[in-house]
Amino acid sequence: MNFIEFLGNILSKELEISTYAARGLIKLSIKDEFGPFFPLDKITYKLIRKVIKNSLFFRMKRLEVFRFEEIRNYLLDELVKNQSLITFESI
Repeated sequence: MNFIEFLGNILSKELEISTYAARGLIKLSIKDEFGPFFPLDKITYKLIRKVIKNSLFFRMKRLEVFRFEEIRNYLLDELVKNQSLITFESI
């Protein structure tokens, strides 16, 4: 399972939105963090943590997501717990 699917599934449940919308939110956050031409196949564990901590966090805050800090921390915890199951490869 790649990291966008994994995190998108978690985010969709937490925000009560479709998995497609949650994955889109993650992809937009990656583009916010690294620019529109950053190749997703170059993302690493360290970089996705940065995205969650920064651009995804601020997107949720701007969207006035209730519990945005708690959701960010939950995503980071799940990323750490499941690090070995998640592949960081071309999407």
